[in-house]
Amino acid sequence: MAIDVFPIPQSTIRRSPFHQGTLEAGCDGYGVYSYTISDVCYYPANVMDPVEEYWKLVKDAILFDPPVERPIEISGPQASELVDRLVTRDLSTCRVGQCKYVVLCDDKGGLLPDSVLIRLDSDRYWLSGDLGWIKGLGIGWGLAADVFQSNAAPVQVQGPRSKDVMHSMFGDTVSGLKFYNWVEVTFHGLPLIVTRTGWTGEHGYEIYLSDQERGLELWNAILDAGKPYGLVAGGTSMARRVEAGILAMGEYCLEHNPYEVGLGRWVDLDKKSPFVGREALRYIHNKGITRKLVGYTSPEEIVPANYNMTHELEFPFPVRVGANVVGTVTVAVWSPSLEKTIGFAMVPIELSEIGSSLTVDAPDGPVGIEVTSVPFVDPGKLRMKGA
Repeated sequence: MAIDVFPIPQSTIRRSPFHQGTLEAGCDGYGVYSYTISDVCYYPANVMDPVEEYWKLVKDAILFDPPVERPIEISGPQASELVDRLVTRDLSTCRVGQCKYVVLCDDKGGLLPDSVLIRLDSDRYWLSGDLGWIKGLGIGWGLAADVFQSNAAPVQVQGPRSKDVMHSMFGDTVSGLKFYNWVEVTFHGLPLIVTRTGWTGEHGYEIYLSDQERGLELWNAILDAGKPYGLVAGGTSMARRVEAGILAMGEYCLEHNPYEVGLGRWVDLDKKSPFVGREALRYIHNKGITRKLVGYTSPEEIVPANYNMTHELEFPFPVRVGANVVGTVTVAVWSPSLEKTIGFAMVPIELSEIGSSLTVDAPDGPVGIEVTSVPFVDPGKLRMKGA
């Protein structure tokens, strides 16, 4: 009897071209984010603990794989119009060769994952986000723009000595690159795009590779070039990115709007092009917000100093005033520089003033916290922006 054989569909979960490199470097803690396997932990293998990783990033340099940033390409005659209608920021001054941090919202002003926009040409862009949503909007608006998942995958080199690593590999072309700009280079016959961007609050670069077969080769080449400068493979350092005031998904969602989480400065309600969520955001802006994401500190350890994302903690933690729950702590981490716990909390606007005292129901019992300004460290972001 004949048996029909059906092909097994390809998994929607993908690995980055640098995945093997992370394995060889000792990473044995992975998560899945945006259908992508992401390295999150080098600690069980005793490569280094979170505090060591923090100081390595702050003093030297870290190489890590952020596969969730694999960009969507938007190109074609009306690509610029589509992009401008997707984001809340005015892009009229964005030139070829620049990158821009952008905020995206739904029709109710709810926050979608933020992104770095890269303008590759007059009618070609890279932007991370939801492929189906972006493609659907382009079709719905009847715009002549192609929207597809690009083959490019980024790897990040971050830390004060990242500039030395880049100079060793590419010379002044890359090491002299200005903040939020990009350049195209060739390395051993391999075409690459390098941006002066990152997700750590430190001086850093992202290298975009389109040849998926040569990821391990590039990964090892970067490590070899970085050895004289203390470069090692590692993670993003949760403590450092929180110190820098950088948000992650999970600390905000569609239920939040840009004004509540401190991203209102990237909303241009009067820009020439209409954009998704503008009328909702105009209403929110005029009415005012009733809650706000704030920074806080505590001298006590809300979570262990060696906490990493493989630990299972029941975020968010309740925030109380007396017996009344008034908000939530969305992240807590020990800052090695400040020697205290820092994090973000969503609280009523009347409790968002700097100096306000609140109580968190932490895993080991109530802990007092104090609202403070963000960023917690390097408020001018000079470490990240510096030449």
